[in-house]
This record gives sequence, structure tokens and C-alpha cells, in this order.
Amino acid sequence: MSIPGAGRFAPSPTSDLHLGNLRTAVLAWLFARSSGRRFLVRIEDLDTARVRAAGDTARRHCADLAALGLDFDGDPVWQSQRLELYRDVIASLPTYPCFCTRREIAEAASAPHHAAGGYRPYPGTCRNLTEAQRVERAAVRTPALRVRAQGVSWTVRDELAGEVTAVVDDFVVARNDGTPAYNLAVVVDDLAGGVDQVVRGDDLLDSSPRQAWLANHLGGSAPH
Repeated sequence: MSIPGAGRFAPSPTSDLHLGNLRTAVLAWLFARSSGRRFLVRIEDLDTARVRAAGDTARRHCADLAALGLDFDGDPVWQSQRLELYRDVIASLPTYPCFCTRREIAEAASAPHHAAGGYRPYPGTCRNLTEAQRVERAAVRTPALRVRAQGVSWTVRDELAGEVTAVVDDFVVARNDGTPAYNLAVVVDDLAGGVDQVVRGDDLLDSSPRQAWLANHLGGSAPH
């Protein structure tokens, strides 16, 4: 028997839910339930410092969903409990260390300065460093890890925005503190949960081609 697809709501427990979050939750639940899909809740708690500072916010998130009558299938998935899975996936990817700061990327002559949503594609500064150069830079700064995406063009289909096409840059999959990056964790979790339907804000639309490319690279497909 095939497992039905799923929708999901994935809050970050760094603050209480606001009206925009609740609207997303209601829409995600309605779309999932009306199409016979499972509805999953994922707690995106990888930003440990902010999560600790926010206290018992995740419990309040679940209480808010219950108060609205938004039931979900199974227990909430906590990203902080899946670090080994993320690291295994990162180890399987073609990655390289990147020592650039955000400011350096923004100031790079080859970096576009009017990217959608304010995102600046990576100009490839550290892509082809020699081993000696990497050792030298590692003595000064701990690197993040970027995946070699080779600058491919990728298209996703959004129900409201239509086709969204972007060049996939070498994006970060692990931060310089070792924490799995958002774009990596969300793809791994969606694939593991069978998520094939996502309600997202416009501010996340420009990340969709990168996530879809990664899902395809891992042998799956991105939600729509």
C-alpha cells in the first residue's frame, strides 16, 4: 500500500506564532486534508541559541495548533534530533570549504547586486582554492561547506507564481559552526517525510530552485 503524500507546517521555536504563521498553518492544513494527504509538523530548532532564549515556545506552538483544531499525523519532528542524518547527507555531497564572510560575498565584483529577495548568489571565490590556500585560510577562519551545484538553471512550479527559474549557485549546506544549513535540512526532512505539498511565504520562493535541485540530486523530487 502506497503512503499518501504530505503537507507540513514547520515553525521555528524562536518566538510565538504570529498571524502570518497561523495563516500559513491553516492553509497548509486545509490543502493537505482536502487532498487526502497527511499533515506533518516539524520543529525547526537548529538555531540553538535563539531556541534556548525563547524557552518553551515549541510547546506553545503545538497548543496554538490544537486550539485552532489543526490536527497532525504522528509526533512533531525535531530537527535537533536529526543531526546525524543531515551530516550523513552532507558527507555524500560534492562540497568544498568556504571561508568567505557575507560582506566579502556582497562586495565581490562578480556577485549580482540585485538578486531576488536580497539573496546574493555565491561568486565562487573559494571553489578552486588549492590545498595550501585552504590550510592558510583555515588558520584564520573556520569554513562553512558549500555544495558544488555547477551553476545549473533549475525551474520549479508554484501554484500562484507559476514557473520560477533560477541559476543554482554553490549554496551553503553546513554553517561554519557545523550546524546543517536551512536549505539542506528542509530538503532532507521533506524527502524523509514524503512531503509533496508546501505552503510558503513569498520570501522563501527564491530558495525553491536550490531546494528542488538538491532534492533531485538526492534522488527525490521537490514539493509543489
